[in-house]
Amino acid sequence: MFRLLAAILVFTGLASAVNADLLQTGGSRWVVLASTRDLDNAIGIANLYQHRFDDVRVAEASNGWLAVIAGPVSIARGAKAAREELWSAGGFPPDLFLSNGQSLRRTVWEPPKGRPIPTWSYKGGQPLVFSAGGLEIEVSHLAEGNTRYPSITLRRAGRLLIKEVLKGSESFGDNMNAEVRLVWLDRAVAEPQIIFSSHWNGAHCCTVSKILTKVGNGWTSIEGATLDGGGYRLQDIDGDGSVELLSVDNSFLYTFAPYVFSSAPLVISKLDGDRLIDMRWNSAFRRYYRRELFGWEYRAKLEPEIWRKNGFLSAWLALKSVLGESDQAWTVVLENYDRSSEWPLTVCDAPLKEGVCPEEATREVSFPEALRDHLARNGYLGPQVAKIEETSKPTEQPSPADSTSTPAAPEKGAASSAGTGFFISKQGHLVTNHHVIKGCSAIEVRRPGQLRLPANIVAVDPTNDLALLRVESDTGAYASVRVETRLGESVAVFGYPLSHVLASGGNFTLGNVTALAGLGNDTRFIQISAPVQPGNSGGPLIDSYGNVIGVVTSKLDALAALAVTGDIPQNVNFALRGASLYAFLLSYGISPVAGSNTQKLDAPELAERASSFSVAVTCE
Repeated sequence: MFRLLAAILVFTGLASAVNADLLQTGGSRWVVLASTRDLDNAIGIANLYQHRFDDVRVAEASNGWLAVIAGPVSIARGAKAAREELWSAGGFPPDLFLSNGQSLRRTVWEPPKGRPIPTWSYKGGQPLVFSAGGLEIEVSHLAEGNTRYPSITLRRAGRLLIKEVLKGSESFGDNMNAEVRLVWLDRAVAEPQIIFSSHWNGAHCCTVSKILTKVGNGWTSIEGATLDGGGYRLQDIDGDGSVELLSVDNSFLYTFAPYVFSSAPLVISKLDGDRLIDMRWNSAFRRYYRRELFGWEYRAKLEPEIWRKNGFLSAWLALKSVLGESDQAWTVVLENYDRSSEWPLTVCDAPLKEGVCPEEATREVSFPEALRDHLARNGYLGPQVAKIEETSKPTEQPSPADSTSTPAAPEKGAASSAGTGFFISKQGHLVTNHHVIKGCSAIEVRRPGQLRLPANIVAVDPTNDLALLRVESDTGAYASVRVETRLGESVAVFGYPLSHVLASGGNFTLGNVTALAGLGNDTRFIQISAPVQPGNSGGPLIDSYGNVIGVVTSKLDALAALAVTGDIPQNVNFALRGASLYAFLLSYGISPVAGSNTQKLDAPELAERASSFSVAVTCE
């Protein structure tokens, strides 16, 4: 008995030692903000609250979950009053609670402390002279009439090394906001770097910076970005001893919404010799970007209306693009963006002249087109141009269980697969399913009653089963695209099914949207009751106004369903959503004509319209 009691006492003592720093006694408590099993998610949430509390961390609870805790806060007036005070400040979850820490085992993450960065401020007036890092540093100003610009001079043993002036930050009189920071941005250099910055005297903008660093035997100056607010934040993210420069992409501010409704994605830069390197696509920083995204999405969870704000959506999509997740993110954007916004949006159809678009080249566009153009111009899109596969590769035939293309055996002189497609631009671009053209060495398309035209592959998206083709000589009709889908709405399918058996002029069927998700609750797809057959793959799903709202992709295997359920399903077919199609096209620089809801068409008119932009697709 004594040994058992001793063991219990030892275990209890160890447990207390482990979480002693988490226990709050007396008049203070931790604020428990969230719980999750994912550490990166927890850290992303914790980062949102660092500026609001002295201590924010992630702790492991006794049930194995990770708790995001902050504080401590006083409960002198009671726990209820403390919670209500937090809620009244805004930005806190409705289910937050207070804890004394007894259920918390240990701290698993807290913000990196790092070494304090030596910093000196200059407000104008007499020069500021000091020594740091073996350098003699003087901060003063250059006067030009009534305008004054901050300046910095570096010397060693009285010898001039470099002198720089921040011409982008002017002030009037002795009222400056200049700052000098001494920090190791590049450990490969023998001496630390100096960040010299100054903030304009304005409501929102801006801080200009120069980075002074030794290169070879001399010193040089590197222009930093002009940044909203306080300028660069500093953190050694990858732990290599060199501090990274953190900022936001100011190009997003005022672009899609007024300043107060604008958001801007994170940018991480690293000094390498005499240049700053953008680290957005460096895998070493992917986890940091992932945490940033989790924080954004937690904020949106607290403020669901933010998903309707174009300023937020644009920056969120940029972050998703950095993480390689732009396809599904585009679908969210297209289904949620504010179509009533009157914020002016334009693109430039000519090269900029000194950073300004020539007036005659400025064109007003929709939010999706403006966003795609902005992402492309600012390095957030990576083109994935497909190449036609080698003819020596065997043709892969899709199973009838998961596609509706014609499963014909490849023979010399015979089509190896057949399906449907539809034109999407006046430049001859058309869309079909990826599985229709996969493995093809030659592709041809044909409008009803016309000759076949050779088509080239522009891009493919195997994940969403889409392919973008182009023909060189076609000026016929092309489709408009609508991104919204309503449960129960009437739809029609046009295509060229069983082309070796059925009419070669096309086949038209009617039905309804029967579910807003596909198999496995996959929200990229919708379920439809319009009958489809092998060969309908890649064809348009159109609404009552003649707009394309989806791309026919597959039908449920009736025999397989019979074996599982004991019943034969009736007209269970699937199409990729119009929003996913729209996103795919935007990714490759094509802005589809937006669908309209002005005039409903009867069935014959719908069939005529669908036939005008649809084609039979064959490949060998």
